[in-house]
Amino acid sequence: MLFIFSFLLVPFTANAAISGDLNCTTYNGTSFVYTPAAVACSNTISDAACEVLYVAPDTTAGYPSAGTDAERPLACYTTASATPAAVVQDMKTAALDTCAKTCGLCCQTDAYNCPNVAYPRLDCATITTAQCNSVIWRSIIATDCPSACGFCNEGGCVDSVVDCATDISICTTVGMQDFVNTYCQRTCGRCPSSTTASSSTTASSSSSTCTSYNADSSSHCANWAANGYCTNTFYTSAQRKAYSMYFLLSLFFVPFTSAVIGGDLNCTSYNGTAFVYTPAAVACSNAISDSSCAVLYAAPDTLYPAAGNDAERAYACYTTATATPAAVVADMKAAALANCAKTCGFCCQTDAYNCPNVQFPRLNCATITKSQCDSVTWRTIIAADCPSACGFCAQGGCVDAVTNCANDVSICRTVGMESFVSQYCQRTCGLCPSTTAASGTVTSTASSGTGTCTSYIADSTTSCSAWAANGFCTNTFYTLAQRRSRCATTCRLC
Repeated sequence: MLFIFSFLLVPFTANAAISGDLNCTTYNGTSFVYTPAAVACSNTISDAACEVLYVAPDTTAGYPSAGTDAERPLACYTTASATPAAVVQDMKTAALDTCAKTCGLCCQTDAYNCPNVAYPRLDCATITTAQCNSVIWRSIIATDCPSACGFCNEGGCVDSVVDCATDISICTTVGMQDFVNTYCQRTCGRCPSSTTASSSTTASSSSSTCTSYNADSSSHCANWAANGYCTNTFYTSAQRKAYSMYFLLSLFFVPFTSAVIGGDLNCTSYNGTAFVYTPAAVACSNAISDSSCAVLYAAPDTLYPAAGNDAERAYACYTTATATPAAVVADMKAAALANCAKTCGFCCQTDAYNCPNVQFPRLNCATITKSQCDSVTWRTIIAADCPSACGFCAQGGCVDAVTNCANDVSICRTVGMESFVSQYCQRTCGLCPSTTAASGTVTSTASSGTGTCTSYIADSTTSCSAWAANGFCTNTFYTLAQRRSRCATTCRLC
């Protein structure tokens, strides 16, 4: 209501530079300007990478900042090339996922987009950055005005000082207990029981004996974990080793030919003449619409990656450069994988396709076709032996033999359909064998490699929680070594 009245009272001579999407802005009497919360967060990928994906319309005005009215990059919210432009939700979703600060949309990220209490002890609208970092104010703000400081995911409990996690040994140091109980409640797991601090990552929590975990409360967990949130980096040494050896060997034996695909040869194979995309390179779907991806990742030529062709990837899929040869920039690739893996020809490196197959599969995983992935005869065998070939990595070795069981889940309980669903709809109906994905829990056993250790090797993939929920940690199709190398922390494997 206040917005409507203020908008009606705006003089028609006021030409605001911000147009199209006025979220995270306020009217200052002359024009719409960005609020402090519009740029209070950090980009998920580097600022430099975001500036390649989201080019400022006006280099003089620059990018959004508190109190300014610089036009957002159009790609932050629309597929159009000029304003006025309708908001395209897919474009905005991609921007929020990777470059919220560059786009001036921080106030709509998970950390800032939550309700404050009905009757806060202070005016949430007037809270400053200094208060967000103040030992005096932080705890009160986290409880009453979490959206003001990006505390929405903290459950009302934060450290009163901002550097407790720099040295978590203080949590158990004799003589520091009074200090950490007062100032480091979240890091040290000392939050009152009415808050949600139990999710914090500490030395004590890592030795928990629980066998299941609360569901993630944010869709951004994979991205945060990929950038160190859960103590591991995006590309682990195990992943780099797995790809580098194959890559080096293939290059060593390849004649000096000039392939169109340049810069990043993942999800390609050499056919004797050139590097071409494998079927797995484009087997997935983009997280946002294909048309939105085409705006974010314009093809250097008119051709996009497809199985068997050698089209040049859009540079923004993997680098900040504008010509090849170009070094791979991990942040650029992370953004492409999160939103437009198919457009960029990177499906084989998404979580659904990036997992180990069994050591001795019953069929040749490299020759599996799309028709086999959809075949009632082949699907269950492929899910067990060659999950990476069909995007079954998160299924724990158990899939429906037919692809449309979930259209009508009532068949799971229909009299006369028991034999059918037991054979063809095991996953949808929760009838997977106990060694695969039915239970959705992580069970600790001696044979699983658990011991008395209280710390674990960092997970090497962001999909471990999903895989664990689907039986990966106890699935005998995967060796102990494979489970440990991928998800040691999630599976609690010493």
